[in-house]
Amino acid sequence: MIASPSDRRTTPRWLRLPVLLLCGALAAYFGVAYTYALEKDLPDWLREHPWSLWLGTWQMFTHIDPSFTIVYADARVDGDWHSIELEALFPYQWESGPRYARTSFRRSQTRMRTLAQATCHRLRESDGIRAETVRFRAERNAKTKGASPQPKRRTKVQKLLEWDCSRSFPLPDGEVW
Repeated sequence: MIASPSDRRTTPRWLRLPVLLLCGALAAYFGVAYTYALEKDLPDWLREHPWSLWLGTWQMFTHIDPSFTIVYADARVDGDWHSIELEALFPYQWESGPRYARTSFRRSQTRMRTLAQATCHRLRESDGIRAETVRFRAERNAKTKGASPQPKRRTKVQKLLEWDCSRSFPLPDGEVW
């Protein structure tokens, strides 16, 4: 038998009020946490007990990154450098952007070497391009609130990696190209 929304047997009578109060308290808690999560000037009661809103102010939900990063790649073919369209080689599905642009990815030499090896392989497989070397650089720009697409301002360029495509590097699954 399927329970309908009006079926009162799904929650015991004695539990209805406590559950309703708990749901209301959680809604109020997360409302207050959301209100003060990004505030610089906190009220006195919150300054004295900063742990009280810990669950509702997790950095995962409330951290605003003041900048955005774009990773560019170039391939050296027959002595000349050519730009590579990384988004075409490594398409992504979510609007959060490609994983290789994330800070944790860019700081890991193992991940960057894997990306370089995969770039050499995909250029060879998909486009028939035999790259001698690939190089990666990151452009970090300050964000402008409310702007889409983001304008480039206060740009900082960082060299990430230059990789010789004739080298081999074991991939995470153990395969070597």
